[in-house]
Amino acid sequence: MMLDLIIYLLISLGCSCLWSLSDIFMPLRNIVAKYIPNPFKKMLLCMECSSFWIGVLIGFIYPFLSNYNIIIQSIFGGIITYFFVKILIKNNIL
Repeated sequence: MMLDLIIYLLISLGCSCLWSLSDIFMPLRNIVAKYIPNPFKKMLLCMECSSFWIGVLIGFIYPFLSNYNIIIQSIFGGIITYFFVKILIKNNIL
């Protein structure tokens, strides 16, 4: 179970960094910034905020908590990814 959680965190962190920091997703981020209403922009453009939503999405795809409901797993995944990214940003790792 611990190895599944570590794999999950690495996948979620990688996807969060790709979405928030990479040049390859810059055109898509620009479209989001241009056409998405203001309340949703921060949820999708801020690295900490988007890491939660990416964690929720990865939680649906990668079952790291096999004994729980997929909804609970996804919400837990979003929360743990958010805090993981927040810790990395606070310590100037990202």
